[in-house]
Amino acid sequence: MALKKLKKIGILSMAKFQGIMMAVVGFLLGGIGYLMQSVLLGTLSAETPEAQISSILGPIVIVLFPIAYGIMGFVMGAVGAALYNLIAKWIGGIEVEFDK
Repeated sequence: MALKKLKKIGILSMAKFQGIMMAVVGFLLGGIGYLMQSVLLGTLSAETPEAQISSILGPIVIVLFPIAYGIMGFVMGAVGAALYNLIAKWIGGIEVEFDK
C-alpha cells in the first residue's frame, strides 16, 4: 500500500481538537484534585482556616481546570499546527499509510 504525505494541518481544526482534548484532561485532573482535597479536608477540623478555604476552592478547581487547560490546549494546538505546516514545507510532511 502506498504511503501518503500529510502536507498541511488546518490550524483552527487542530486548535479546536486540542482545546477540547485538554479541557477533558483538565476536568479529570480537577476532579482528582477535588477528591484529594476532600480526603485532606476530612482530616482537618472543620473550623480551621485551611478547611474553610479548601471547602471553597474545591468546586472552583473543577470549573477552572477545564477552562485553563482548554485555553492552553487551543493555543498550543494552533501553534503546533502552524509549526508543522512550516516544517512540512521544508521536509515534505509525515508519511502516513491508510487502510482502505
